[in-house]
Amino acid sequence: MKIFTNYFGIATAVLAALLALASSPAFAGTNVWQFLTGANRVAGSVGGVATVAPDTQFSCGWLSSNVVLGNANGVWDLGQSGTITLTNLASLIGGPGQTRSFTLTVVQFNDGGIYNDPATVSIPGAHCVQTSQSVLANLTTASSMGDWVANTTQWAVAANAAVSSAVVTGVVGGSLVNQVSLVSANVVVVQSPLLSLQWLGSKQVQISWPAGNTNLVLQANSNLSNPNGWSVAQATIQTAGGVNTVTINATDAMEFYRLAQP
Repeated sequence: MKIFTNYFGIATAVLAALLALASSPAFAGTNVWQFLTGANRVAGSVGGVATVAPDTQFSCGWLSSNVVLGNANGVWDLGQSGTITLTNLASLIGGPGQTRSFTLTVVQFNDGGIYNDPATVSIPGAHCVQTSQSVLANLTTASSMGDWVANTTQWAVAANAAVSSAVVTGVVGGSLVNQVSLVSANVVVVQSPLLSLQWLGSKQVQISWPAGNTNLVLQANSNLSNPNGWSVAQATIQTAGGVNTVTINATDAMEFYRLAQP
């Protein structure tokens, strides 16, 4: 009866704790950073922060308006290498544990000459899959010296990658930026693999799971009512044939197990 109690206790614990990896929720929609004042730090309409650092030699800084720029209000002249850095993006596009897809659009002036090339966009942890450009009819230039265009880049992020920032950088000819927007879409929650349990006899059980998920660790908790009680399981992991296994000594005490990010 004691062996059965040990087996039932740990089996119940393991099976009760086959928990899917909790994923950070992502805002589904459009977040816009507008530069209506000369402040170098601007909050997005939903979240995230844009920090502006114009080129110190080839930039006019912030422009409230300009006859050449038509009816656009609030424009940063980044110069040749000035930057707009977007931070705190995880709440907008989702955190690791999800595959993510989003677009980043930079609205800037294009005169077909000096201001012809789009500002560059770099997003560590994300892969650019497509670029496009469109003319914005609602932003016109009184002198007809150019157009306001939306340069859009589409990005994909793998489930195990973290993305927290994006950087828009001015090009050699200069970059006049009116606003930046991010649209989050196609967020897919990736479930963590289930734990498998096998009774080995002699008061031992084996817990196993697929070995491909390097961003997950096995955690243990003796009391499910204590959400802060989870810690890395003190067991040696053996890997063979694409499967991770640990061997646990069964006792009369309950122990719960799960896969989670450290």
